[in-house]
Amino acid sequence: MPAAIRAALPKSGISRTMTSSVRDAPITSGGLGVPNLYKLMGTLRTTLLVNQCWQKTLKRYLLHTCIEHMVLETGLYGLLWYQNFPAYSSWTSQHVWIYHVCEFNYTHEIWLNIAHADLKPRREGDQSIMPAAYQYFNSTATLRAINRVRMLHGVVNVSDITAADGRALDQFFGEQCLRV
Repeated sequence: MPAAIRAALPKSGISRTMTSSVRDAPITSGGLGVPNLYKLMGTLRTTLLVNQCWQKTLKRYLLHTCIEHMVLETGLYGLLWYQNFPAYSSWTSQHVWIYHVCEFNYTHEIWLNIAHADLKPRREGDQSIMPAAYQYFNSTATLRAINRVRMLHGVVNVSDITAADGRALDQFFGEQCLRV
């Protein structure tokens, strides 16, 4: 149970030490009938996102902008909804609404069908920088530092930071990596 919900239950007059099976069970089954706040908020976020993204309103464009910002921050090719959430959660900001939608949907195996602009390789055989970095670095701090430098320079692909022959880092980016 998330910390925010653990804190909210006692303030709502509900014991947090009570088992969730009793607390969340329907009254007809002998439970309290209290909805699971984590699942309720997760499903409401997903419902709101899907509902608003299909309508032609200003909220739709705002949400698509948020989704595309998250795509840029992950630095991954393809639709955000089908990416490996545990991997990209180690280098993306957790203070974004879309992040929590992706987290909930990944945990509960919910796959969305909301189209958005996605990143693509520039050359055949090219790959995204962040999955390549994820293969070699375990540290969340290191991955976030690499992602910050990547986003600062507006690069996504490995070919964007390598020399023309593709065998070494471009001199400018090599110096940047040494500073990280």
